[in-house]
Formats: sequence, structure tokens, C-alpha cells
Amino acid sequence: MENETAIETCRALMERGDRLAEQGDPESLAAAVAVYDEAIALGDVLDLSVADERRELAKAQNRKGIALCKQGTPAALAAAVDAHDEAIGLRRGLDLSVAEYRNDLAGACTNKGIALQAQGTPAALAAAVDAYDEAIGLGRGLDLSVAGYRIYLANACSSKGVALRALGTPDALAAAMVAYDEAIGLLRGLDLSVAEYRNGLAWACSDKGLTLAALGTPAALAAAVDAYDEAITLRRGLDLSVAKYRNHLAAACLNKGNALEAQGTPAALAAAVDAYDEAIGLRRGLDLSVAKYRNDLAAACSNKGDALQVQGTPAALAAAVDAYDEAIGLGRGLDLSVAEYRNYLAAACSNKGVALENWLSGISVGRIVSQKQQDRAVTQKENGSMATSENSVSL
Repeated sequence: MENETAIETCRALMERGDRLAEQGDPESLAAAVAVYDEAIALGDVLDLSVADERRELAKAQNRKGIALCKQGTPAALAAAVDAHDEAIGLRRGLDLSVAEYRNDLAGACTNKGIALQAQGTPAALAAAVDAYDEAIGLGRGLDLSVAGYRIYLANACSSKGVALRALGTPDALAAAMVAYDEAIGLLRGLDLSVAEYRNGLAWACSDKGLTLAALGTPAALAAAVDAYDEAITLRRGLDLSVAKYRNHLAAACLNKGNALEAQGTPAALAAAVDAYDEAIGLRRGLDLSVAKYRNDLAAACSNKGDALQVQGTPAALAAAVDAYDEAIGLGRGLDLSVAEYRNYLAAACSNKGVALENWLSGISVGRIVSQKQQDRAVTQKENGSMATSENSVSL
């Protein structure tokens, strides 16, 4: 009876913690961690030889880890890794011939990888790859005719690819390509009329494109454009009245533009401007009172200005000035105490100055200082739920 009461209390505390974590602000996340700690403290009276009781304690640790990861401070990220390690230890003690338990363990390993990846150091990124590898090994042993297990494995493969791309060495980039290809192959086998699966495949294609673009060779840049085109086609088939899908499509267009611009030929530069124009049109349809969307639109305008400036004709330079002016107007409406927003605005102002100088003097562009914004996908899985790092789903 005591154990039954403890389990019921543990579940009630986790539900309370989940409601707090969903709010996402620092105070609510800290409160969620405290509530999950209350649930974890009940482990002293649970019988961990009983699978259900062991699973409940592991869930509390896993959810605590996700809330800590969302806090994002160095101390919180280190504590998140510790919480996921606790969940992993508990889940390794279950019968892994049971598919649900095996998938639970894979989820904890993936979430540990996310927390390590957020730390960003080479050592942490290498450890994240190891965590993803464990998740992948577990996922491959599941029945992949089950859509849920299939997408969870694909998510772990994509996340591994992101960590490898962040490491950035030639060997890591090559291994990232292998990871993305596995994810893409898995996702293509799903019912793409389901928006979650379609968007997941688009993420994997976009991530593959980013890795190809990082390789930077002519062949890799051409392949990156192909990968972005697949992502764009997939996202055009989503409901673009949903803001996140609309912005994700715009991001794929922006990345396509970046890859085309890197090719540098007149035809590629013209195609890059077209890609940026599509991104701009999509983002103008978003709620620009949302800072992220406003900044994303400003980035698309700045990137368009860069491509026009590289073209170097008087007409292109004049159009570049207009593009930078739109980026500057948008940037001035953001909170400039945020370093990222302030830096993008400064770059747009600097690049406008260069464009004006070259336009008025008739000199072809020789310098652009802008930092390119890219569509960076970091996926997270919690017990089989595919989500971004900002939107975990706990089961």
C-alpha cells in the first residue's frame, strides 16, 4: 500500500512538474526541477526490483534532465547530464527484450546527448556522439515497422549528425553525412502525409545540406542545394498557416540561398536572390511582434543584400541597399540588449555602407562583413517523442 501511494504521488508530482516546465521561463523551469526532485526523493520507498516503480523513478530523472537542459546555464547542463545518467542507470536494469523498456533507455541516451551537445566543448560533443551511438544501437534492435520506433531512431541519427557537424573535422563531417543518410532513409519509409514525419524528413535533409555546405567543395555545394530542394519540397506540402512550418520552409530557402551564393557563379547568385526572396515572402507572413520571426526576416533580407552585392552591378548594388534597409528597419525594432540581434543589425549597417560606397564609386564589391544565418536543427527525443530542443515531450 505504501508503494502504491508513493507511485501515485510520484506521478502527480511529475504532472505538476510538466505543467511548470511547459511554461518555459527561468522561474518555472527552476520550480519544475524542484518538483521533479520531490518525485525523485520518493525513490527511497519504491521497490526498484519492480519494473513499473523503477520506470517511474527513471521518468522523473529524465524529465528533470530536460528541464535543466532548457535552463541552459553551464551548471544546469552539467546537472542535466547527471540526471540523464541516473535515468540511464535505472533503465539499464530493466529487461531490454521488452521493446518499450529498450526504447525508454534509447530516449534517455539521446537526451543525455542533447545536454552534452549544448555544452559545446569538443570533449562534450565527442561524449554526445557516444550517447547517440548507444541510442542508435538500442533503436536498431527494435521493430522498425513500428512508426514510432522508426522515427525515434531517425531522430537519434540526425542528432548524432548535428554533434558531428559541430566537431567540424573532416572525419566528423564525413561521419555526419553517414548519420544523416541513415536518418533520411528511415524517415522516407514513413507515411509522409503525417506532418510530424514530413517535417522530420525535411529537418534531416536540411541538416545534411548544412554539412555538405560546410565541406565547401563545388560538388558538395551542388549536393547541398539538392538537399535543401528536397527539404523545401517537403515543407511546401505542410500547412503553412502553422507558423513553425512556415518559418522552417523559409529557413530551408535561406540555406539554399547561402549554398548558391557560395558557388559564386552569375547563375548561382541570381538563383540565390530568388531563394532569399522566397524566404522573405514567407517570413513577412509571420507575426513580426515575435522577436525570433522578426530577426529571421531581417537575416533573410541581409543575406539577399549580400548576394546582390556580390553581383556588383549598379542595379544589384542599389537593390542590395534596399534589402539592407529592410533588415536595418527590422533590427531596430528588436531588443538590442540581446547580443545576437545587436550584432546582426551592426553587420547590416556595415554592409549597407559597403554597398553604398561601391554603388556611388562604381567599384565592384570587394568586402562583405555579414554573418550568415543558417537553419540549425537540433532535435531532441524524450521516450520516443520527436521534438526540438525547445519543445520536449515527456512520457
